[in-house]
Amino acid sequence: MSWDIKTIYLWKPVGSRTCSVCLSMPKWSDDEPVKPHPYCDCEISMYSGIATEKFKNIKETSGGGAVRMEKQLTEIYNPGTKPMAYTKTFSISLKSTTQVKISSVAKELGMEVSGSSETTRTWADSVPVSIPPKKRLILEIKIESLERIYTADKYYVFPVLDFDGYTKDWEEMFVGTVEGVRVIDEWGHVSVTPRFENSP
Repeated sequence: MSWDIKTIYLWKPVGSRTCSVCLSMPKWSDDEPVKPHPYCDCEISMYSGIATEKFKNIKETSGGGAVRMEKQLTEIYNPGTKPMAYTKTFSISLKSTTQVKISSVAKELGMEVSGSSETTRTWADSVPVSIPPKKRLILEIKIESLERIYTADKYYVFPVLDFDGYTKDWEEMFVGTVEGVRVIDEWGHVSVTPRFENSP
């Protein structure tokens, strides 16, 4: 748990004719709020103090994943009058860079808190294909990462001191919701799709 200076902003609606937009504004936030309309009488106060971050209600859902590489290989042509059996054996090397933000969210989600690292992985496979007569084989390769999307409620926790300067309690202030993406596997899905075209 790390402690440093945190700044939060208090939004206070003012007046009996306060509009619904101002009434719906978050009470506390870690970014200075912007008044939603001209001549707004609502008040914004800033507070700073020693605090730490805390995350609650962490939820993780499946994400699609990012395309890391798309590659097209032009393979053998079948000049005959019958289908031709063909097996393509190949390997792909792809540099992998992982950058993990060191945060409470990362730790609570079980992420590796290791800064950044760079590795090279090789994927190898054999693809058996039947090539129709007078056709050329094209292999389309796609590599997608496997990802998860997370959201969490963010709080600042401030110590409440007694008259002697000792901590007697803790005050948690909700300051917003954070979201991010956690990469489970950069090689989450490798697909090889054969297609055929007439040879020029």
